[in-house]
Amino acid sequence: MAHDVSTLEREQIRRQTLRNWLLSSPALALLVVAAAGPLFIVVVYSFLTAGSYGGVVWELSYEGWFRVIFSRDIFDDTVSISTAHITIFWRSVQLSIDHIYMSDCRLSNCLLYCDASEANQKYMAFSDNNPVLDKFAYSYICYS
Repeated sequence: MAHDVSTLEREQIRRQTLRNWLLSSPALALLVVAAAGPLFIVVVYSFLTAGSYGGVVWELSYEGWFRVIFSRDIFDDTVSISTAHITIFWRSVQLSIDHIYMSDCRLSNCLLYCDASEANQKYMAFSDNNPVLDKFAYSYICYS
């Protein structure tokens, strides 16, 4: 008899889960289209040729992506690695990883360890009421 109850409970949970997914699917589809649509447009435009006076010419070109990594000298057309672009790109990757790492923690249950100076190390409580991070903060501990 207990086996029948657990089977019925599982079936009820499965139906409720399916109903919830079906009810939220229009909103999820709208979010996917609203996020993927502009991204698709940006990717397509990044592979087009730049126009003479702005805009784009509908011809395939890799020059835009070439300029992200390399720079061409305006006098003798020599090609060199664009360290500024690579530094900015790497900094963006680091910031996005840090953001993912920081947002993974529940803010109300975190303890922030900051190093404001080499000699003065201290622990500061971090809560939802005080979301400003010290710029010298380099690690935190989450309690679940």
